[in-house]
Amino acid sequence: MEINELLEGVEVIRKTDTVNEIAGIADDSRKVKKGYLFAALKGENFDGHDFCREAFENGASVLLIEKELGEDIPY
Repeated sequence: MEINELLEGVEVIRKTDTVNEIAGIADDSRKVKKGYLFAALKGENFDGHDFCREAFENGASVLLIEKELGEDIPY
């Protein structure tokens, strides 16, 4: 799946140019596989941004985030 297709109609503030294709999407860092987009969502009990590093280590190729992380991970 191409990221541009996925984000069609979504207001994007900043997008990486290093990743164009993703293999899947997960919002649980434990379910991320190689080539996935990890959606870091802020929920009632947990903030997905706290699990971005884990998602990347589990194979995520790019992150969908709501706030800056200060890490060198494509988003």
